[in-house]
Amino acid sequence: MSEALFGLALLAYPVGMVLMMWFMMRGGQHGGEQVQAPVTQEELARLRAEVEQLHAVQDGPARTGAQGADAPPVSRAAVGGRVTEQLSARRMMWAQTCTT
Repeated sequence: MSEALFGLALLAYPVGMVLMMWFMMRGGQHGGEQVQAPVTQEELARLRAEVEQLHAVQDGPARTGAQGADAPPVSRAAVGGRVTEQLSARRMMWAQTCTT
């Protein structure tokens, strides 16, 4: 009898994990489908311009075509901070649209 209980105790964890994985896979199939709004050409153009602007800020004079002394001095820390702020704002906007 004690051997049977020992065997049952040894199998409890793997069997429980298999059942948990099975329930999780099964539950994901019945979730509500998220419908994404189609991206308009205006929004796509705006996003491409924003990406180009961020690349220009990040790369500095090399990407914008400014030469030598004509280029305004920009520290890497300032650029990183601005990019981080913009990305944080984008993430917050995205999170708000996902929850509504």
